[in-house]
Amino acid sequence: MTSRIKWFGTAEAEGPGIFANVSHIQRFYTEGGLAPTEPGNVIGEERGIPYTAEYYFYRMRNTPGRPPIR
Repeated sequence: MTSRIKWFGTAEAEGPGIFANVSHIQRFYTEGGLAPTEPGNVIGEERGIPYTAEYYFYRMRNTPGRPPIR
């Protein structure tokens, strides 16, 4: 059994603010992040799950419909 979530992830992205010009996000070097294997003691119990990763944000230049890159 693995001890980490999928190492390589990629997704299309869009949104306002600082992410307005982001077109894709990639995830590398993940550690941890898996759901607990045992159920909680009470309904609604929350658990902290250790997780680290590096995320890379990509942008496309002068894409129609997106604000210009500053």
